[in-house]
Amino acid sequence: MALPKTMRAARFTSTAGGLVKHLKVDAATPLPKNADSLPQDSTLVKVAYASLNPVDYKLPELYLFRAFKMSMPAVAGGDYGGSVVSTELPHLKPGDRVFGRSDPPAFGSFAEYLVVSNKEGVVPLPDGVSMRDAATLGVAGITAYQCLAPYVKPGSKVLINGGSGGTGSFGVQIAKAMGCYVTSTCSGPNVQMVKDLGADEVIDYRTVNVVEHLKRQGKQFDHIIDNVCTPDIYYNAHHYLKQGGIYALIAGEPSLRAVVTLLKMFCTPAWLGGGKRPLKFVERKSNAEDYATVAGWMKEGKVKAVVEKEYPLDEAADAFARLKTGRTRGKLVVKTNNSCAPGFNWTADDSYNAQSLCAYETVALGYSGFCGLFTYEDWEGYEYSVDINFAGNNAFQSTTGRAVGVGYVEEVKARLEHHLIKTPTAQVNTTLDSNEKTFPLHQALNFDFSHDTNIMGILTAFGLTQFAEALPDDHIKRDRQLIVSHMEPFGARLDIEIIETPSPLSGDRSNRATYMDGESTKYVHFILNQRKIPLGASYSSCGDRDDGWCEL
Repeated sequence: MALPKTMRAARFTSTAGGLVKHLKVDAATPLPKNADSLPQDSTLVKVAYASLNPVDYKLPELYLFRAFKMSMPAVAGGDYGGSVVSTELPHLKPGDRVFGRSDPPAFGSFAEYLVVSNKEGVVPLPDGVSMRDAATLGVAGITAYQCLAPYVKPGSKVLINGGSGGTGSFGVQIAKAMGCYVTSTCSGPNVQMVKDLGADEVIDYRTVNVVEHLKRQGKQFDHIIDNVCTPDIYYNAHHYLKQGGIYALIAGEPSLRAVVTLLKMFCTPAWLGGGKRPLKFVERKSNAEDYATVAGWMKEGKVKAVVEKEYPLDEAADAFARLKTGRTRGKLVVKTNNSCAPGFNWTADDSYNAQSLCAYETVALGYSGFCGLFTYEDWEGYEYSVDINFAGNNAFQSTTGRAVGVGYVEEVKARLEHHLIKTPTAQVNTTLDSNEKTFPLHQALNFDFSHDTNIMGILTAFGLTQFAEALPDDHIKRDRQLIVSHMEPFGARLDIEIIETPSPLSGDRSNRATYMDGESTKYVHFILNQRKIPLGASYSSCGDRDDGWCEL
């Protein structure tokens, strides 16, 4: 694949006065170093989404780290979801969907291209998990996992201080996936969200003194995770954390005041009022196996990404400004691949129209320049929107879909019973159907031509309920039966065959066609675009036949 010379990226040349002040999108950013000649264990990724973490601005804003670890200008961000362009890893190939983290001081995910130099930081993305959701796992998801996995087991009681932020929202879900009982703290507006994530008990720290509440409650926890660094909870932990339990701390501001606070927490002896339980600062480490575990739970629906807002790359500075408020619900993500129209407010309607043009132009002209603008997840969403459209306008969720198809069903029935149609029914054309010259009754083959939306109405009128399930509009239902692009891509050919056998035919075709005792039998067989429609899936009386037939 020929690489461009430059890319769009959100980068900065200084952090004096804060990263937000200096973060700008540069459309002429050089590609990452070594993009054309990858070092060992490295992968070049085309980034689709990136997500933000406090460490992504805290470290660059530290003078010593910036001066001795980073070179300027630098591209922001580290978490990503995207696809492989080229790789030195044997288990990956170009086109594979991947996610992970480009660790400091490299960073670099707020760009169209990223070189990940650590093999532990690039992980295959399971089917059914979007790049956007996977992009949130780099720091927050893996930190939550590594704070829990070594210390808990099914049945453990866990307290998570700060359950509504990025790491906390993952922590609640991961703890539940591990079989733990979870108590969490958060502010009032986020209580219901944290409950919805699975927390067994949620404490509103704005209305309740958390320490006094935990003391009164008398519950003994096996493990405590502090996502916000609250010293008072640690100093009193011996009242509610079991002997031998670990108090895991992940947060800390890069300020003198925060450093002093941490030193007091770690160094003050118990006899001077310090903590009486082991305190451990958990340092996240990229680990492909850990990433794969959490992504697997995402695929199973046990863990989901809580995304407060998705920003275009041009608004990366706004995203960091929001993160620095400390009041985000879940994660903030940045979509990096709006290079087709920098500065243009590209809406969902614009995307849908461009995707539609891709489809129509490809069919009509053989090529469309719009097709390459979108990710795999974008096309999954487009396909699903078409399915919802057909379900609501032409199929079982439509008030008129069946009516459109009833006339066709009446014509099939009339041909099978060898009679004309002289009484108007639904969309039957009685001028044609009442005359045997225009509606022949004794032909072996009959051909009717219609539109794909009408065919969907015909399937509905025939009562093929395998396509009847209501499709949710807030997420993609992946195990659905109604997939329009499979059933009738721009058009369709629906064949209805009447097959007569000398005696009943067994529905088990595992070995060969087996005739049974009995009279000659007629069967009906529906074929849509040269694939059978198993009638037993809609009519239980048809039975579960390998051939999909049903007795006429």
